[in-house]
Amino acid sequence: MKNKDFFTVEETGREIGVDIQKIYRKIDKGEIETVERYGRLFISSEDVLKLRKHYKRKEKLVPFEKFLEIKGISRSKYYRDIYNGKDYPCIVKVDGKLYYDSEKEKENAI
Repeated sequence: MKNKDFFTVEETGREIGVDIQKIYRKIDKGEIETVERYGRLFISSEDVLKLRKHYKRKEKLVPFEKFLEIKGISRSKYYRDIYNGKDYPCIVKVDGKLYYDSEKEKENAI
C-alpha cells in the first residue's frame, strides 16, 4: 500500500528481506522516523533506502570468528597485533559486533 513516497513497515520488511521486528527496534531507537496514517506506521522512501543499504552491506560481511578461522589467527594474536600497532582495516564494527569486510580489504590492497 503506497502512499506517495511512504511505505508500510511490513511492506519494507518484505522488500528488503528483513524481519519487521528489526525495523521496529530501529524505530524505537529513533534511527528511523515514521508517520502514522490510517492507524498504520509509514516509513519515508529515504529511510527505506537507508535500511536497504544497511542490510545489503551487512549481507556481504563475514562474522569476526569466521575471519579468524579463514586467516588462521587466534583471537589473542589478533588483539596482540592491534596492541602492537598492526592495522586490520578490513575489520568493521556494525551494530556493536565485529565483521570482516572483504570489499574493504580489496580497496586497501590497491
